[in-house]
Amino acid sequence: MRIAMMTNNYKPFVGGVPISIERLADSLRDLGHSVYVFAPDYKSPVDDDEYTFRFPTMKHKIAGAIPIPNLIYGYVKNAISTLDIDLIHVPGLAFTTEGYRIGYGGGYYDRYLEHFTGHTFSTVYHYQVQDFIPEKHDIPVQEVLIDEENL
Repeated sequence: MRIAMMTNNYKPFVGGVPISIERLADSLRDLGHSVYVFAPDYKSPVDDDEYTFRFPTMKHKIAGAIPIPNLIYGYVKNAISTLDIDLIHVPGLAFTTEGYRIGYGGGYYDRYLEHFTGHTFSTVYHYQVQDFIPEKHDIPVQEVLIDEENL
């Protein structure tokens, strides 16, 4: 399977998100999958491998300086299409058990996912599962995998 992992935080930063993305990508590769990480271009030298794609980001005004992946950006759309991606790992801040998500406020994933014909999933911690009413433009991910190991 060809998997795209989208993230707004990745190497060279060290922390929970980059470590989790790297471990999940490595584990999926060990199972024989092709895994590509789409991460922000921090405009700093990083030794990326051929499976890492950097993209320009925007800064979200409400949440401070959180880089927001611009999935509408042609480079990302073309890379996903050229790589013939089967599955996209979609990040977010909060999720319903039905797969609706609260992201970073730009609607970029929703606009892209409404035309994506592959499958989508998210990995979340139990505290990210919330009840909220989705907005009419929201596109749910197809599978929400909840880490309950830490309960």
